[in-house]
Amino acid sequence: MFKSNGDEPGIDLIKVLGTKDKANLYVTQLIQIMFTIEELFERQPVNTHDDNR
Repeated sequence: MFKSNGDEPGIDLIKVLGTKDKANLYVTQLIQIMFTIEELFERQPVNTHDDNR
């Protein structure tokens, strides 16, 4: 939820057309930068929260 200031109603950015697709691309690229393919195969999703990169 985005609010420019406290007096205005918020905007749900996920409902803005194209935002979810762009966010998915960003997250995919970020994961490719942070982890090697081998690390991704070895990791369980639960263990990614404990990685302090």
